[in-house]
Amino acid sequence: RVLFRSPRKKFCEWVVAMNESNQPWQLIVSFNEWGEGTAVESAVEWKSKSGYGIYLDCLHDPVKYGGS
Repeated sequence: RVLFRSPRKKFCEWVVAMNESNQPWQLIVSFNEWGEGTAVESAVEWKSKSGYGIYLDCLHDPVKYGGS
């Protein structure tokens, strides 16, 4: 079964929802799970102008970086 990476906009929406939940802990459990295809750390595949990568940009500011 092939799983496709979520687009930046969807990931940012999930980050906004996490923030709005007001839960004391917010965990990203697949930061560098390259073998599972769920990594969000910086990579050339999803580079951004900030240098962090589009998924880390969403974690920094999901509203600013959540656009299409």
